[in-house]
Amino acid sequence: MSRTNRLALVAAGGALAVTAGVVGTTSAQAATVPAANAQGSAAPTPVAVSMGDSFISGEGGRFAGSVYNNLRSDGESDEGPHNRGWGVYRDQTGKPISGERERCHRSDSAEINGAARAFGQVPINLACSGSTTADILFQSRRTEAPQIQQLSAIAQDKTKQIKTIAVSIGGNDLGFASILADCTQITEYHDCGTDGTFAKLQAKRSAVRANVTTTLNAISDVMRKNGYADGSYKFVYQSGPDLFATSGVRYRSSSIFSGYKESPGVPMSDATVDFAHNAIVPFIGSLMKEAAGASNNKSIQFLDLENAFEGHQLSHKATEQITVPWFGTTKTPVASTAEWVVPINSNYIAGNVFDTERQQESYHPNKFGQDALTTCLVGALRTDATTVKCAGHPGQPPSAETITVG
Repeated sequence: MSRTNRLALVAAGGALAVTAGVVGTTSAQAATVPAANAQGSAAPTPVAVSMGDSFISGEGGRFAGSVYNNLRSDGESDEGPHNRGWGVYRDQTGKPISGERERCHRSDSAEINGAARAFGQVPINLACSGSTTADILFQSRRTEAPQIQQLSAIAQDKTKQIKTIAVSIGGNDLGFASILADCTQITEYHDCGTDGTFAKLQAKRSAVRANVTTTLNAISDVMRKNGYADGSYKFVYQSGPDLFATSGVRYRSSSIFSGYKESPGVPMSDATVDFAHNAIVPFIGSLMKEAAGASNNKSIQFLDLENAFEGHQLSHKATEQITVPWFGTTKTPVASTAEWVVPINSNYIAGNVFDTERQQESYHPNKFGQDALTTCLVGALRTDATTVKCAGHPGQPPSAETITVG
């Protein structure tokens, strides 16, 4: 990355996740990419690469649904039949790793895995929790090289042929995680819609949009330099799903504390939940779509995931949290009626000080949510449309997502 490109990035702190870009099938899959192994050796292995932040790395995949433990003072529990264990987190190539601390949280259910398999490709997950555009372009994260350097190495490897690139980036540049932390307070009087939060987001819009466009262009440039013409592979950039229900929420209370006791996992005021649903998520989605449209690679496909979790957001009336009176229960959450988002646990809120690992996983797609995102990505890869929308439905499984184009 040249010094010029580094300076082109405008600083804009952050910490969670949102957009994504992918590549994979249709006309691009039939296209001829670098003529590797020309001397009659084996054909290169088709691969699908994911890049970006935690919303595409698979963070949260440790949980399949959510459990309410009525023996704990805070209600929501990490323990129960929904917990798949730390072993679901893998390295870039899908191999299990030992220990969960300070990891990128790449889970076995990350959307790139299922999408790659659907098209006979091998997944490579470069995405890492907490990443910003800087972590893709020039900054190492968790001892790993910048993601674009890792992509370049794959593109140069003549035993591999990149067929798909999926990217989710920009949410951490906006400081999405910090916003959620600030809004997550056990008080009925805090309303993030009126405390200046949105004004702070708007002030970052131009800089973050420019950073995302710069990142998409840089990825495209790396591919071009290694013989991959625009459109010869599928490149999908995705937004993030809405995590919170509003009119369909299981509780509406004047006291957030009593509401939280009824429906653990969303310790926010009603007004703040409405604000997140009606303002923050659409704002981020429109920013990401504009960033993709401004790229010099006109084959980039924008995948709109805003409604992907409809009917399965935290505390939606159509969902249920399995009650665990004691840890010996045999009942497990069912995808069609479960929440698709990892709830937050009030034990991890104390002046916005979180347990490191649980903080990272909170407010992320769980295993069921990632299954839904896989369905969305596969649907996008089956079309050459510039914009694809994906929507979920109450009472329906992740495989029942509706894909629309345009």
